[in-house]
Amino acid sequence: MNRATCARLLCGVLAIAMGPVAPTGAAEQTLSFDSKRVLDLSGALRESAKRKLTTRAMDIDTASAQTGSVAVVLERPEVRRGDPEVLGANASKQGEARRIAARRGAVVRKGPLLTINSRAGEPFRFRDWAKPATQETDGDEESFVYAGMLKGTGYHKVDIHFGHDSPGTFLVHPRSGKLLFVHAEDDLASLSQDRSRLLVMNNGLNPPFGFLLATLRPEGPSVKLHCLAEGHGRIIPSFRGWHASPAVGFDLVLVVRPEGEQEVFEAHPLRFLYLNNEWRALAPDADRLLHATGLACWQ
Repeated sequence: MNRATCARLLCGVLAIAMGPVAPTGAAEQTLSFDSKRVLDLSGALRESAKRKLTTRAMDIDTASAQTGSVAVVLERPEVRRGDPEVLGANASKQGEARRIAARRGAVVRKGPLLTINSRAGEPFRFRDWAKPATQETDGDEESFVYAGMLKGTGYHKVDIHFGHDSPGTFLVHPRSGKLLFVHAEDDLASLSQDRSRLLVMNNGLNPPFGFLLATLRPEGPSVKLHCLAEGHGRIIPSFRGWHASPAVGFDLVLVVRPEGEQEVFEAHPLRFLYLNNEWRALAPDADRLLHATGLACWQ
């Protein structure tokens, strides 16, 4: 039984105990990371989700004199958790009432239920729940914290804390009625300078290594780039930040340990550019990168 199912069952028990305070089926409308309404970006990086959100294959090309060198990527500092544009599930309940009051009725908390109004479809409802441990099973819980508006985006930020897993973050878009989720403390989630794009990248510890890019547009979030490594070597990724020149894009360094090797590592810089309404990827030696990583991308 998954976490969302447990949450729904528990909510039903609470409703029976408290009396008929909501119409039948209301409990099913509360949200968690695996709800059908949620665009789960971290989940899209799993092997089972390959090609689910983007379908057109894109090439990784070798850089040339015309495109410019990619070696400069190695000199750029690594973007880490705690940096200004990196999302973190770090909001606390202590300041939640103040943040909710600032939304002037658009956000409401009534006990365990956090509700955010939507201009399209049902409101966004998040319900805190806890399942006590028994002699046969471990306890579990989900607790939601309203973190306020994500500045410059039109998205609300809601952090979720689990009983066992690392925390995560929802970005809720009331205008479109859509929302996305990322395991912000497991996966690196970095906003572009203009806050119109979000890059989500896993750490490669549990293959496959992957990353994706979602746009945070007025019509709601949408995945525009999706990459997964199909090779067998260990990949240690490093995000080297966003850039606006020579075109909008971002940089990565993939450090690869070939399968069966313990002491041999090779660093592969990789630059992504958005040109003529499509993404393009450049590496110093594309064939060498592909052989080492098996990286495949779709847009």
